[in-house]
Amino acid sequence: FVFIARVMKEKGIDQYLEAAEYIRSKYPHTRFHICGPCTDAYKDILAEKSRNKIIIYHDVIKDMSPIYETVHPTYYPEGMSNVLLESCASLWQCGC
Repeated sequence: FVFIARVMKEKGIDQYLEAAEYIRSKYPHTRFHICGPCTDAYKDILAEKSRNKIIIYHDVIKDMSPIYETVHPTYYPEGMSNVLLESCASLWQCGC
């Protein structure tokens, strides 16, 4: 599962991390990736979750086209997000 967004509360990172921890405890082969810039409030949290192998943090990725499956939680209603638009565009570009 991949979280693609700025790592901040309003984007739903708390829910994603909670789900990752729960699911990894039941299904240890499941992987949870986080792609995007991190706010100062989450740097220590992501470092700890990475050390404990709950998540894999990639920071900013320039070419998102290889990312096919997206989990896009959000804390506030934002309509059509850039992440969803970019995901659709990358699928169209690769002919999927």
